[in-house]
Amino acid sequence: MAAPSGRCGGASPPLRKAPGPPGRTGAGVVEGRSAMKGEQLPLIIPTRSGYQFARGLERWLREHYLPRRGVRTSIPDLWVPTSVTTFSDTSGKVLLDRHIRGEDVFVVADVQSHATLVPMSHDAPNEAYVTRLGREACTIADRHGRGLLAVEAKVDIDKNFQELLRTIEAARDAVTRRGYITAVLPWLPYSRQDRRTGRESLDLQMAAVQLEAVGVDYVLTIDVHNRSTGLAFRPPVKFDNLKAAHTLLHHLRSHPELYPMDNAFFVAPDAGAFEMNKVFGQSLGVPFSLLYKEERDASRPNVTKMPFGLVGDASAIKGCDVYTVDDMIDTAGTLVNAATSLRELGAASVTAIATHGVFSPPAHQRLARAVAEDILKAVVVTNSITLSAAEIEECGGWLHIVDVQRYFAKAVDCLDRGESISKLLQDVS
Repeated sequence: MAAPSGRCGGASPPLRKAPGPPGRTGAGVVEGRSAMKGEQLPLIIPTRSGYQFARGLERWLREHYLPRRGVRTSIPDLWVPTSVTTFSDTSGKVLLDRHIRGEDVFVVADVQSHATLVPMSHDAPNEAYVTRLGREACTIADRHGRGLLAVEAKVDIDKNFQELLRTIEAARDAVTRRGYITAVLPWLPYSRQDRRTGRESLDLQMAAVQLEAVGVDYVLTIDVHNRSTGLAFRPPVKFDNLKAAHTLLHHLRSHPELYPMDNAFFVAPDAGAFEMNKVFGQSLGVPFSLLYKEERDASRPNVTKMPFGLVGDASAIKGCDVYTVDDMIDTAGTLVNAATSLRELGAASVTAIATHGVFSPPAHQRLARAVAEDILKAVVVTNSITLSAAEIEECGGWLHIVDVQRYFAKAVDCLDRGESISKLLQDVS
């Protein structure tokens, strides 16, 4: 991963806010900056990977949360347009197209996005071009005029993260010491590379150091893979990890015709996901358990599928609608194997629930086959990772996407008003 470019990558330290008020202290607590400056508006800065998530976040703020304060805003009030220049040698730069001095800004990046904005047609790749991210219209401007934008399904985490660093560095210089910069990362990059094994890179720690170097003050994410991830961020950088359980539970309760709970059972696919399934089971008043991987049968060396067993009485799930909850679905191999075992144990149906739909190949094919073979009933994920419209259409009715943009908007509103978000972190009812 390349080192962050710009003044913060060299010997000069990044601009930091002076100690003392105004500023944020503790986890999710902001001192009363709004009272000192009048009504403060949270400014949203999108990256190309986070553009669609940022639009939803901004819409919830403008239409729902800010009116609760008695604040009426138009689109330009919250949105900070940016221009991303890509040069012929593939290097780039980010320009903020709005004055933000002294403001608190929220930089939004969905680095795992399956729908990053790219030129729809770029016939002269040797020419520099500019992507302008306006609120209502995004355009490409190059030496040949203006063009339209499309979305790219290919995921490029390193490229998207580098653009995030550039955007934060540009914002740090623009807001000066009086402004506060929060990185809104619905999917935290490199969160699974948090431990070193042998002579390999520790990418999560590297990412945390780079974010600190370019001047981020606060990182806001949701359901990280490892609870101890926040330890990678050193003071004065603050870190908060939202919980999607509240939003997902509300979705389950709101659609009893899709997710019947009369004869339900929550089963964790592994020990790491047990706590999540316990929360869901207790909140909905249904039993819960977990699967364990059985040892392979030495007499059957050609069997490659790892068999699963259920902790406790395996007959308890016979005839039940089983739900399995995890933080992410990546290639879906373990999920499909677990669902197969649950069906073999007598489950009437299996529904998979996860916060993050990573869906690395061949996840879509595996899941579609499992649904076609009646191994899985449905897959429920949030929009923490943006999927392309083509992907969603291809999946058909078995993929259910739950909105967490509103949840993030509520957290942003709390932070902007100087309120603690502790209740948001604890509320899973």
